[in-house]
Amino acid sequence: MSEHTPGPVIVGSFSAETGHAIQYVQTLGNGKQPIHVCECHSGRPGDATRDQRDANAEFIALAWNAHDVLLEACKMMLRLIEGESLDERFDGEAECLRAAIAKATGETT
Repeated sequence: MSEHTPGPVIVGSFSAETGHAIQYVQTLGNGKQPIHVCECHSGRPGDATRDQRDANAEFIALAWNAHDVLLEACKMMLRLIEGESLDERFDGEAECLRAAIAKATGETT
């Protein structure tokens, strides 16, 4: 898998000439020019509602911006549990952390 566009990303809005509203997620590139990374549409048959579109764009930006720090926190807690031989006392928590790490990294468990 290639590297994703680095964050942080922000949510902006745009209305195309067709009248289809778009919420977009973008980041600023090296030259401080916006880099368009994804779109959330509304206004066409089969699209999300405007409220859903806005919520989807915000969720994508939040997840994008928090991903690396949350993944590192999960790895740190798992190392602590495993390093202190606490697996038996925190078996459920360790398994939850392993599952979260696997999902965040695209691995299968």
